Amino acid sequence: MRNFILLCVLSVLAAGFVSCRKINEATQFNLTYSTSLAVPSASIVVSTTQDFVTDEMATGIAEKFKQNGTSFGAFGSNTMKFAEDAGFKVEIKAPAPQAPSMVAALDQFLAKATK
Repeated sequence: MRNFILLCVLSVLAAGFVSCRKINEATQFNLTYSTSLAVPSASIVVSTTQDFVTDEMATGIAEKFKQNGTSFGAFGSNTMKFAEDAGFKVEIKAPAPQAPSMVAALDQFLAKATK
C-alpha cells in the first residue's frame, strides 16, 4: 500500500513538473521592437518632411508640468499639435519657410529675445 501511495505521489509530482515546464515553454517568446530599412543613397532623392502618425495615448503631461513662462519649441506639426492640445503655447516652431530646422528656429527665437 505504501508503495502504491508513493508511486501515486511521485507520478503526480512528475506530471506537474512536466506540465509546468511545458506551460512555461509555451508562454515564452521573444518580441523584436526594432525595424531596419536600407535605402541605397544613389537610388532615391527625398526632400520632404514626413509626419508619422501614432495611436493616441494619454500622457498626463499637462497635470505634471506647467508652462510658467517657459518657452516651448516643437519640431513637426504633430508635436506642435500635441503641445498645443495639452494647453501649452509653442513659441519656437520648425520646420517653417523661414526656419527649416530646429537650429534655425532657435537662432531666430534667441535673436528676437535678445533685442
